[in-house]
Amino acid sequence: MWGGAPAILDMRSGAAAMGAIETAMIDAAYAEVGRSLGLPTHGYLSATDAKLVDAQAGLESGSSALIGALAGIDLISGAGMLDSLLTQSAERLVVDADAIGMIQSLLRGIQTPTETLATGAFAGLQEAGSFLQMPETRRLFKGEQYIPSSIIDRSWQRAWEEAGALDTFQRARVRVDELLAAYAGSSISADTESALVDRVRREGAPFGLWPCEPLNEFTPLPRCNVDIASVFIVRIAGSAHPVRELVTLIGRQLPLWKRIRQFRQSCLGGGAQ
Repeated sequence: MWGGAPAILDMRSGAAAMGAIETAMIDAAYAEVGRSLGLPTHGYLSATDAKLVDAQAGLESGSSALIGALAGIDLISGAGMLDSLLTQSAERLVVDADAIGMIQSLLRGIQTPTETLATGAFAGLQEAGSFLQMPETRRLFKGEQYIPSSIIDRSWQRAWEEAGALDTFQRARVRVDELLAAYAGSSISADTESALVDRVRREGAPFGLWPCEPLNEFTPLPRCNVDIASVFIVRIAGSAHPVRELVTLIGRQLPLWKRIRQFRQSCLGGGAQ
């Protein structure tokens, strides 16, 4: 896998600017190098330096994800992340899921789902042009449009007000709660999950992956003695609904930075800060 997380420095602060347009340009450029070598490519895009799920987060993550997709990068990380990849937000993750769906629709492009561009159907319309009543419209619209979740509001003003006048973050919070309520656990078997955990431990041992017991059903931990990487790989890779799985993992646990800090303290005997 050819890639990484290069970034420019914000010359006002010296901080790595993961949401900068120039950072996305670097990723697009090195992806061309990777393709020339015949390697799959990876980039940290869909990223933002914003600390909240706000307009800055939407601007930076949407533009960089689109650049990565148009550049043909095979694997793009960064969905759901805030604060220069330091924080994971369940609300932002579900917003990003809709953004990714829109970008995928763009990449598919304008299709020609009928043999004659439906000119025969157009000829049969009267002057009123009732396109919504055409059988072709009902048959094709779901494949021609990306239908977003309820997070994306396209209703009339009155309908929006009657629904509570929620902003994007509030609608995302509702969506997260819906996903958590509908969560039914991983569909992979216990044997497959055990094999995946064993594989992660075996392959990670030379690189210092701590051989701890995996987290069981995301229950609270008396101490952070847990193989975090194994949990992420097993629960996400083995799920038919990876976004829902990741939202569940984030929503039910301590903030990620706190868990990692506890994990380090556990493994290093309590001295890590």
